Amino acid sequence: MQERTASLQRENKDRIRTEEALHQKTTLIKLHQEIAVAANKALTMEDAAQACIDKVCDYMRWPIGHVFFPSENSPTEMLSSSIWHLDDAKKLEEFQNIMASYRFSPNVGLPGTVLATKNRIGYHFRKKKGSLLEQK
Repeated sequence: MQERTASLQRENKDRIRTEEALHQKTTLIKLHQEIAVAANKALTMEDAAQACIDKVCDYMRWPIGHVFFPSENSPTEMLSSSIWHLDDAKKLEEFQNIMASYRFSPNVGLPGTVLATKNRIGYHFRKKKGSLLEQK
């Protein structure tokens, strides 16, 4: 009897893991669909980027997201855009203003590191430390 109970518990845990994985994949597919629809409806690239950054940040539960574009003069240099996702715009206004003038080369700062590695990287803002952006 105990063996059967243990077997049923393992099967139940496996089923729950499978259902959770399926839910996660379904949610990600829905996100991709929403991004594609928003991008297709957008009249400009900036509108498309805004819709995409908002949807990705909402999905990831990120309070802040920012779009950088390659420089026209140097495609390996990333320039700050006016496209932001901010859960608390008032709180992050100073950060937003500081970032407006930044340019990033590969492996310099968060955008340059993302550019070089082609991976997302978790950072957080620390106002009192020496570095504007510090890796988590």
